[in-house]
Amino acid sequence: MSKMFGLAPEEVEAITKDGAPSGPKDFLVWNPPHIDEKVPSLGRYSSLAEATGLMRFLMKKGVRVILFCKIRKVCELAMKTLRADLSSEGRFDILERTMPYRGGYSREDRRRIEQDAFNGRLLGVVATNALELGVDIGVLDAVIMLGFPVTIAGFVNENLFSLTMKADRPIQRQQAGRAGRRSRDSLAVLVADSYPIDQYYVAHPEDLFEKSNDDLIIDLESKPLLEAHLQCAAQEMPLSNEDEKYFGALFKEVAHKKKRML
Repeated sequence: MSKMFGLAPEEVEAITKDGAPSGPKDFLVWNPPHIDEKVPSLGRYSSLAEATGLMRFLMKKGVRVILFCKIRKVCELAMKTLRADLSSEGRFDILERTMPYRGGYSREDRRRIEQDAFNGRLLGVVATNALELGVDIGVLDAVIMLGFPVTIAGFVNENLFSLTMKADRPIQRQQAGRAGRRSRDSLAVLVADSYPIDQYYVAHPEDLFEKSNDDLIIDLESKPLLEAHLQCAAQEMPLSNEDEKYFGALFKEVAHKKKRML
């Protein structure tokens, strides 16, 4: 950290506890049932159908819920399924309060969806990880994760949301942390896919909470990465030669190369 930010080691202080208010949270690992319990080789019901069915059930009870999908295509398919099922049930009152949120929308559309979610107009949001961090959408009651989110870090957030387990064990969650802020009780559901990693956590759910996060590895000598950081920094304020102490020995080389290209 001291190298990354150009600070002396004694100037870096680790903040390891989150004092933000958060109510009790129940975690549920949901494995879709077998199509035929007597013939397991036939496989299980679709995790997407289970997740959207659970989301419809919760919304009908007035529970504000967000469904996380790993990729944009699955997000669109989940919204299409919800739209078809709610329409066939005649629940257009719920459908008009359910929206997708993903990368690719215009800035105006994203801000409108965020505002509708924040002020409570939306009852359900179907989102990719574009909504994991950095956007305050107000209070949610439940989070559904469609499939294990790639890494423990996707399920376990290294720096945000401290939640309370029944065992009074403080843990931190990223997607799961979207529900239950501001001292409200909440629910987080992981709907398992058929992939081996999902089924592993079905058999060993304790690893979701006890297993350490994956190491966050950053190549501080990467020129493309440094260039991106310099562009962001220059957007905030003009850069000078004195900034080399923050950005390292490659600072001048990358900055001058970019300047020549312009």
